[in-house]
Amino acid sequence: MATDNDTSGPDPDIKDAVEGYQRFRLQYERDRAFFKGLATRQQKPRLLWIGCSDSRVVPAQITNADPGEL
Repeated sequence: MATDNDTSGPDPDIKDAVEGYQRFRLQYERDRAFFKGLATRQQKPRLLWIGCSDSRVVPAQITNADPGEL
């Protein structure tokens, strides 16, 4: 019988993170050239973004910035 203190199963947050990583790996394999391009381009941020520390707000998404721009 499971109880509220049962820790035998995986932590849901860790499980979600691992599943997210697995989805990224699948996307990486499909878009290998895109990710290689990101790795070889020099980062030249034009802006230092100081904003809310709320993890639900993604600065690159709300500013439509490409990787390496912020």
